[in-house]
Amino acid sequence: MKQFKGIHEALIGDSWKEITASQKVPKSYQEAMTSEEAGSWETAIKEEYLSLMENGTWELTQLPEGRTTIQNKWVFDIKPGYKSTPPRFKARLVAKGFTQEYGVDYKETFAPVLKHSALRVVFGLIASLDLETVLLDVKTAFLYGELDEEIFVSQPEGFLVPGREMEVCRLIKSLYGLKQAHGPGIISSTIFWSRLVSLGVLQTRVSTTIIKGRSLQFFLFLLMMA
Repeated sequence: MKQFKGIHEALIGDSWKEITASQKVPKSYQEAMTSEEAGSWETAIKEEYLSLMENGTWELTQLPEGRTTIQNKWVFDIKPGYKSTPPRFKARLVAKGFTQEYGVDYKETFAPVLKHSALRVVFGLIASLDLETVLLDVKTAFLYGELDEEIFVSQPEGFLVPGREMEVCRLIKSLYGLKQAHGPGIISSTIFWSRLVSLGVLQTRVSTTIIKGRSLQFFLFLLMMA
């Protein structure tokens, strides 16, 4: 981690130091809305909320008897820019997963992890076959996985639906902070896999996080990394 941090700082120069010196990352929604950068934080929050809504992450309902609501909070960060690119204000809605109850809110917390040995093998094949390497970032990747458990969370701060303030969100898709958040994700998304299968791309036997495909037009290795 320290090595990565050093490389990252070398790439962005002094931009991160300048950000931390001049801009304070808020620790709460209220602090963000009363800060000097309130406009930027509000934009980041709305962008995150819109992504959640477009993804169909939850539906409002009454809390069933005998069930408890998992609280959530807004978490903020500032991503440093690169050269002439300005820094990005980021907001994430994170569930307080530490309050989940085993057997009720979650069962397994398995998450597929790409092994370093497998990564080295793939990089070796890329070098020997002279393949192109492309890095893609899937926005809100964890939120594409469908949940098996019935989970209820509170409505996000700042977005209480008028007339339905007493209702809660029954999660349909995963949410950051849940104990099983790393488990489902985009890797278990049926839509994601149906698209890959239609292209003739399948998981390898070596690792569920390495996907391969080959045709007359292309030879593909797709590495899933959280």
